[in-house]
Amino acid sequence: MEPVSKDIIERAARSSLYFRDYVQFVHNWEPRPHQQLWVEALQQLADGTLKDVSGNPTRKLMILAFPGSGKTDTMCEYNAWVIGRSCLAGEIPQIGYVAYADDVAMIRSVAVRDTIEYSENYRLVFPYSIPHKDKRWAGHEWFLWRSDWSKKDPTFRSAGITGGILSYRFPTLITIDDPHDPKNMKTTHQKDEVWRIWQTTIKTRAYEGTPIVLICTRWAEDDLAGRLMSVEKDWHVIHTPVLDEFEESMWPSEKSGMGFSTRSLMELRRMDKEAFLTQYMALPPSSVGDIFKWWTFGPRPVRDQIDRVYQCWDTAYTKKSWSSYSAMVEMVKLKNGRVFVSDVFRDKMEFPALLDAVMLKHAQAENYWGSDVMVLVENKASGAPVVDMFSKGLPGRIRKVDLPRHSERGSQQKDLVGRAAAISKYFETGHIILPDTFEPWKDEYLSEMKAFPRGQYDDQVSATLLGLEYIYPARTLNADYRLEVSYEGWGNA
Repeated sequence: MEPVSKDIIERAARSSLYFRDYVQFVHNWEPRPHQQLWVEALQQLADGTLKDVSGNPTRKLMILAFPGSGKTDTMCEYNAWVIGRSCLAGEIPQIGYVAYADDVAMIRSVAVRDTIEYSENYRLVFPYSIPHKDKRWAGHEWFLWRSDWSKKDPTFRSAGITGGILSYRFPTLITIDDPHDPKNMKTTHQKDEVWRIWQTTIKTRAYEGTPIVLICTRWAEDDLAGRLMSVEKDWHVIHTPVLDEFEESMWPSEKSGMGFSTRSLMELRRMDKEAFLTQYMALPPSSVGDIFKWWTFGPRPVRDQIDRVYQCWDTAYTKKSWSSYSAMVEMVKLKNGRVFVSDVFRDKMEFPALLDAVMLKHAQAENYWGSDVMVLVENKASGAPVVDMFSKGLPGRIRKVDLPRHSERGSQQKDLVGRAAAISKYFETGHIILPDTFEPWKDEYLSEMKAFPRGQYDDQVSATLLGLEYIYPARTLNADYRLEVSYEGWGNA
């Protein structure tokens, strides 16, 4: 055996203590930026210092990440590290690994097993992790040498979510790596079955102190991760979307071919936005809606039913923020007091293009409805210039709306949630009507409204609230929230 340098000995010693050092020394890779929080949380889980959302100690870690983010590689390496630490401490490791199918879980098992058997650096770090091939050394189940052979359960057991993991207990670690695939997500019954297996099988195989890791891609609002977040509040949850807040790839393409370019991600989003939000952004839209749950559909009104038409703009003109979309919701106030949502526009634009869009949409609406169209713009940094630029081009037809920020009460997002809750009653009572025909904007609009406040965007929500608070001002006023409209020089409503 070749002599081992002092540097190697020091790296091996650190690797036995720290997961980050381990993956660098044994597996020869550096955690990518999007994996940094994973590594930190996995270390805390192993050290017993992980906290849930309320700050209480927890042994449950949930990582929600995009396809191809390195979830499985990270967890295979983590399982090998946990086994080695357990052996080094004189314990008898017993680990369960669950995936969506038996053969998929077995591939993970073989990766962990082969690391222990063949990696020289692993043996330097964890010399007491010794294969016992005479006992069992299969793909899905295997044993290491142990001090107490009366312990019947294997060192490692892998299985599909519906596989035969029921007869074992796993005090050291349970990993659930992508419990869903398209085959077990087709029906509510299939999703219910995965939930039942978690409650009656997987969960019961753990001891009170067993660490549990769920790492997965989202598939639907009511997948296993969604139900756990809704029912069990003692999870530490890490949300890893593929795009950061500046709409840049969290894992830029590498020379090795790994990663995603921002351009390719934008193309994926363009082709199937709902699937992209669900799987790549880990933001599945609500099938019912968190705040906006009730929807009324009807035919387009005719001109003699119309009282007034409004185009409500939530404006922005920078391309450097994930929230920098300008959105317009066109609302037709009917003589019977209801509101018909007749058009929605949303795009990311620099200021000149935004001004052109305001003028174009206004001209199209006046031509279609044959009456004056009032433009409402929130009086904020990007909205005020729009009003100022078009006050002469649209005399009497544009208004800036001032909304209080309530910074002392919380963030702007919380203010938006409060406003949405107050206005949602008009959707519930059928006051707000959407077209009952196909419209190119309708699915995207409904998706954002249903997903709010958990969705990626809220521009169309903001524009909707701006218009409805203006149309129904007396009914939305209260002591804590007031709609203020500046009338100077704008004519009559």
